Amino acid sequence: MELIEELFALFLKELERLNLIVHEGKIVDASFVEVPRQRNSREENRQIKSGEIPARFETNPHVKSQKDTDARWVKKII
Repeated sequence: MELIEELFALFLKELERLNLIVHEGKIVDASFVEVPRQRNSREENRQIKSGEIPARFETNPHVKSQKDTDARWVKKII
């Protein structure tokens, strides 16, 4: 087991020497934020998930300003 750790340390050292690796670990904000529910139709949700923006959002600037098409849904279980 010590040999594997030593080889891995040498490998990481070589990658850093070649500027191919940045220091390990990243901090990602994964907090839950309470927001109003989006009242999208099933078809609009399907379009959003496929990367499209529904026509109703494009034709009404007030609707578009209130919709976050980059957001994803999760269910927080307590």
